[in-house]
Amino acid sequence: MERQKQLEMPIAPRGYEMDASATVPMSVIGSHMEHARWSAMRKGTFAMSPYWGRGMIRAQRIEMLAPVKYGVDLLILTQVGRIGRTSFDFLHEVRRKADERVLVSASVTAVNIGEDARPTPLKPGAEAAVLEGTSPNVAALESEPPSDAWTRELVVTPSHQDVLQHVNHARYIDFVEDTRWLACRAGAYGPPGVAPRPKKLWIAYDDQARAGNVIEVATWTESSSAFGFVVRAGDTIFTRARVEV
Repeated sequence: MERQKQLEMPIAPRGYEMDASATVPMSVIGSHMEHARWSAMRKGTFAMSPYWGRGMIRAQRIEMLAPVKYGVDLLILTQVGRIGRTSFDFLHEVRRKADERVLVSASVTAVNIGEDARPTPLKPGAEAAVLEGTSPNVAALESEPPSDAWTRELVVTPSHQDVLQHVNHARYIDFVEDTRWLACRAGAYGPPGVAPRPKKLWIAYDDQARAGNVIEVATWTESSSAFGFVVRAGDTIFTRARVEV
């Protein structure tokens, strides 16, 4: 069987997926890309299918090159750009179907998980699935939350969880972006104002939050155009993120 190193999936954003600015937010784009990965892995024709059983998302880099609007038909391209011992990187492009303009570029690091729920080596030969591509230029978080970081508390609910019984990766993006919006309104980054649309996101998933956890989201200014975030409960850090506007 000839397997493809890149797959395309069409998708049309739905009206209820828009946010208050009439654009499709980054968290929904993250869910669309997750759907594309699931679709790719279920197809026996995808080059990576024989080498990965199940896994978890470890980190994402997402660059919004242009707003994604309702009513615009999209194509989501999925391929593998890197193979490690127990992890690999999916590369995505979200294109406008009409003219194939790239609206979103992303790199998503997945960790291969064994029956014991721990990282396990990929099957031999996985390197054959790699297709050279371009990763988005998105910087990782380098600073730690200061003592006066602006914080908010929330309770993890069942609707935040996915089939793996933990908070879905895209919901953490909501936690981050909701916190940034509230922090902007509260004047946490300077004079109170409206949160500008995000251009770049780096997010890493360090632990798993579940329904019933009371968590704290802390945010601070990392530079004039970038903001840091930590999602935690006590000493346990679930997620770290950096948003650039």
